[in-house]
Amino acid sequence: MKTIFFFLILFIFSNLLYAIDYFSGTYEESLAQASAEKKNVLLIFGAKWCAPCLQMERSVLKEQSITSYAKERLIAMKIDIDTPYGKTLYKKFQVKGLPYYTLIESNEKMIAELQGKQSKDDFYNFIKLTNSHSREDFLAIEIQKLQKEYASHGKESVLWDLILTLNKANRFEESLPYLKASKAKKSKFSVLLILKEMATYAGKTNDQKLMEKALKEAAEAQFDVTTMNLIQFYFAKERRDYTKADEYLTYFILNPSASFPNDAYFLSSRIETIVEYGKQDGQAAFALKYLDYFKINHAKLIKKHQKYHWSDRAYLYHRALFLSKLGQCEEAKKIAIEILPQYPLTSKHIWGEEYKEELELITNSCQ
Repeated sequence: MKTIFFFLILFIFSNLLYAIDYFSGTYEESLAQASAEKKNVLLIFGAKWCAPCLQMERSVLKEQSITSYAKERLIAMKIDIDTPYGKTLYKKFQVKGLPYYTLIESNEKMIAELQGKQSKDDFYNFIKLTNSHSREDFLAIEIQKLQKEYASHGKESVLWDLILTLNKANRFEESLPYLKASKAKKSKFSVLLILKEMATYAGKTNDQKLMEKALKEAAEAQFDVTTMNLIQFYFAKERRDYTKADEYLTYFILNPSASFPNDAYFLSSRIETIVEYGKQDGQAAFALKYLDYFKINHAKLIKKHQKYHWSDRAYLYHRALFLSKLGQCEEAKKIAIEILPQYPLTSKHIWGEEYKEELELITNSCQ
């Protein structure tokens, strides 16, 4: 009995000894303390229902090297996204999945971010980044590791991770040979996602040559004119050439794609692109026009694929949002009041909570 008690005490003590000392104040207070102590801030986003979050908490985040470094060099803050304050930070950092880790300087400059379950070594290398410049070093190390792993084993999953990491480092031209190698293995949709990133970055940096290479890759992948217009849309949008962006997106919306004949892709890619574009200043009228076009002309398709979140409820939410942006408050409020009781959804659908807050704002503030 004494032996069992001894090991129980030892287990509890070791868990306390090798545990991150989480900051208990607000996000703003963590920045102030980090500034005073010349440290960085580590934000750990999770939820009680998130299994990978709990697995990380029980293993990686109790690793001695990690806890020791965090105590000495970081202000670590644990954020439950199901709390009101957690939801605010969740939206601020545009978290797309859990667990999510972001490392920032005390002036809020992003150093690096990680999403998903991590190995002890990868997480340790992540938290050791000291400033925004070291993000490039971190990605360079990750790229070298993936290049060696791919050269040794030739695994498809490693190849794709390598392409994504090169693109994250904005090393698109280096990723092109790997992209060519992946075309036989990956779906055209995966290749399109990479080329959209490439076109977006080319637009942001006004790099016409990079855009030409993206279009060349698209042609080699045998993408049709409809899909080419989507790639050109992202380039024009980032350059704020909205006349051209409207033209490209209109063609993409109205014309079927031989490259992607699947009706689920037809539905999700077009509506998601419309919604994304409509949230930009001055584009609400365009988005509203084509949301209504889809509702009228593709009602059966939308009903068939409600699992893609384009149910009547989602359609009405976005319609209210764009009407409010256009100042058509009476109609926007009427829709918002009608669908507000349907939100939020479940705790696992944080976007449902965001929709509810937006609808309440339309109801109370649109004038």
